[in-house]
Amino acid sequence: MANSNDPLNWDALRSAPPAGPGGTAAATGAQAEAHQNNSSSGPDRLNSDNYGPGHPALYYDGKSAKGRRVRFEAQLSDALRIYDPEDRTVHLDWPAAEIIPSGALDDFPLQLRRKKDTGERLVIEDPGGRHFAGAWLGPRLAKQRRRKIRNWLMAVGAAWAFVALIWLNMNAVMNVLVGLVPESWEHELGRDSKEQIARILTFNPTGEIAWCTGAGGTAALERLSERLGMPMTVDIDAATGPAAQTDAEGQAPPPAARGEDARPVEIAVLDSKIINAFALPGRHIVVTSAMLEAAESPEELAGVLAHEMGHVTERHSTKRVLRAYGLELVFQLAAGQGDLFNAMGGLGYTLVQNKFSRADEAQADRLGVERMLAAGLDPRPLADLFERIRAEERDESGDGAAFPAWEYLSDHPSFDSRIAEIRDLAAAAEKERLAPPAPALSAQDWADLQNICAESAAE
Repeated sequence: MANSNDPLNWDALRSAPPAGPGGTAAATGAQAEAHQNNSSSGPDRLNSDNYGPGHPALYYDGKSAKGRRVRFEAQLSDALRIYDPEDRTVHLDWPAAEIIPSGALDDFPLQLRRKKDTGERLVIEDPGGRHFAGAWLGPRLAKQRRRKIRNWLMAVGAAWAFVALIWLNMNAVMNVLVGLVPESWEHELGRDSKEQIARILTFNPTGEIAWCTGAGGTAALERLSERLGMPMTVDIDAATGPAAQTDAEGQAPPPAARGEDARPVEIAVLDSKIINAFALPGRHIVVTSAMLEAAESPEELAGVLAHEMGHVTERHSTKRVLRAYGLELVFQLAAGQGDLFNAMGGLGYTLVQNKFSRADEAQADRLGVERMLAAGLDPRPLADLFERIRAEERDESGDGAAFPAWEYLSDHPSFDSRIAEIRDLAAAAEKERLAPPAPALSAQDWADLQNICAESAAE
């Protein structure tokens, strides 16, 4: 009597001869009759028409060291059925997707197991069984490997696409993050980093910092700042109320400098032999005395200041801090942690090491040129200054000085393209200019400004 759980007529197959070397039993009349009586295409039907009544193997359940003699066969449902050869009781079905060899498919004996290893093993020594298992499982494993590689490539591609999307929208992301930083805290960031960078640029073993505050030079610097549409203050924290809306002559500031751009900015002159100028968080700008000496005209210095004002209005320096310290800084700011600035003791060094991005530099250049044009100034002197710096860097003799003679553009990439961009913008504006550009400062103001450090020392 056939087992009710097994669709084959096992009574008819009981007397069938064993499988031959190829793994297929001789086609007897009893087998043919059994196959004819069990021709249904149900999912549990053994593939007996191809492989006969199965192949011998040893099954280990992972709990006992004793193996159990079984036979195995493929199912149309893409599973491997393991069953008892005597009473035809089905032990279990292993889905093909869950089967892998313990070693290689051509190992002897061949051992199959589940991917999620339960300790179970199907050990196949029979040549026909090994051949069948390899022919049946090999293409399926190859397909799984191809699927795995395809999924991995898709995951990597998706990750790169996500990174590219974030990168392309980094400016928008940074604008959101910068908006979470209170201006009062930003001023404190700028004040602390200004002192730290000043020590770096001063390179004074005593640690003393000399700020140039000569009265005549300070007044001239204030007039130049106002000319550029961004009134200057000597103490940004003390500056309250809306920015002045008229310049020293009673004239309205240039259109590009109205609104938010017209808020005060703190400009300080540092007595340093390093040619540099830089913007810091909280509307701070520092210009070194070496930069004042390097500039051959007030228009060149105006171009430098206009460029740094572009960094100020776009809060590029604060974005640099966020890039360096990450979201942790934003969360600490939002949480109001009082020891934040002590934990950021190396902020000045961080700002020196982490340069502005090319996009930030290009934007500051454009805004600087627009600011100069709006103020009635010629932006080409800024390009002249850049060209001299480039020539000086190329001719640097390396005579053992502590610092190179020119340092301003060490953190300003794409030097040549920036010079060309400035000249192109200036040339386009020249065609529409109705009157010649006016001097940025009077001769006396320019002389006072270049003498600001000497005047400060005399005071």
